[in-house]
Amino acid sequence: MNYNVEIIQLSGILDEAQGQRLRCLVDEIIEAGNRTVLLDCAAVDFMDSAGLGSLVAVLKQLRAKGGHLALCGTNDQVKMLFELTNMNKLFDIFASPEVFYQFILRKVIEQSRVSAWDKRTALSVGRR
Repeated sequence: MNYNVEIIQLSGILDEAQGQRLRCLVDEIIEAGNRTVLLDCAAVDFMDSAGLGSLVAVLKQLRAKGGHLALCGTNDQVKMLFELTNMNKLFDIFASPEVFYQFILRKVIEQSRVSAWDKRTALSVGRR
């Protein structure tokens, strides 16, 4: 997984129009070679069903390229929308960017431990 994180700060109302702009922006991010996107929703006042649909589309875009989408800073209305639609089970949602970065750091450490273990295993197999 590429851990170069692109942070997109959303604000106002996430509706069809802003969702379309978001999808275009994520297309550009993917074309630039980045695959990890954090959507900071701290300044989102309201999200409608079209906005939620846009997030699902962005999630599919990134997953199709082996990427990762996470959200942080969601307000009560957005949290309720995700819970009512069970989308909270589909998306990784973090309290803040800092909590997200702690998650990524743990993944990097786990990955490096697995890689080191694989190398040791390969060395011991090669000694026979």
